[in-house]
Amino acid sequence: MNLPTACAHARTVDFQRLAARQQPAEDGEDFADARRGFIGSIPDAAIARADGAPVWNLAAYGFLAQERAPDTVHPALWRQARLNHLHGLFQVTARIFQVRGLDIANITFIETEHGVVAFDALTCRQTAAAALALYRRHRGERPLLAVIYSHSHVDHFGGVAGLPLPARRDRAADEPRPEGRRDRRAPAAAPGALGPLARGRISNAASSAGWPR
Repeated sequence: MNLPTACAHARTVDFQRLAARQQPAEDGEDFADARRGFIGSIPDAAIARADGAPVWNLAAYGFLAQERAPDTVHPALWRQARLNHLHGLFQVTARIFQVRGLDIANITFIETEHGVVAFDALTCRQTAAAALALYRRHRGERPLLAVIYSHSHVDHFGGVAGLPLPARRDRAADEPRPEGRRDRRAPAAAPGALGPLARGRISNAASSAGWPR
């Protein structure tokens, strides 16, 4: 796909081309590292709601197949976006697997003798459920034992509803609550709302963002 560059100011063009000349020579090592351990994925990482509405779809970023950055994008940012465009289930090491590119964040599955533990839960239940299904398609129907949140950003806990755990009684539900206390839930937007189809965005990964036009 050829991206238009006519909108780039002449000084922007000069700056981006200067930046390109100053980049280290491409040796392919980072791309080889990003592909290491790849097991499988789903076409275009496409995920939809039950009503068919799109939640996530990397087909919108097909322009990243073009290796050379357009004059409106810093070449280092373009390269990073191309690395982020790789998606699927990857084996990190023995018993540790990671699903990448199905959300703005990654989800990690840690296998134990009795099942699997999910580390972080992505942004919404549809992407989390798709990630779990992809893992199980290649690693079997191991029971999900627990979900660990690394921190409280929404892209690390928002999808927990898509990771069903075995039913068990919550002891906290039996405890009296102080008068006036309310349960609090944080709203979470589907990552697609951040703009995988938005004009001009070149990456929807949490580690990079940019606009080529």
